Amino acid sequence: MDVNARNYRWSESRSKMCQMCDMGEDETVKHVVLECVKYARDRYEMMQVVLRELEHDRKGVDGGAAGTLWGDK
Repeated sequence: MDVNARNYRWSESRSKMCQMCDMGEDETVKHVVLECVKYARDRYEMMQVVLRELEHDRKGVDGGAAGTLWGDK
């Protein structure tokens, strides 16, 4: 991932700070993916998709039986 903290180290960026938010954090992969408030909505939407897919996969494996985990009965 192309982030300012890495680019700053190699003199490709004038600042290693995140330009998307005002948190004063280095723009690292961790910050962009997990912390940056600018991407909070994107993170939420991505998690909704992941949770839906996990629920779909779980129902497909165990036939939707409540209280089972991955088909264990």
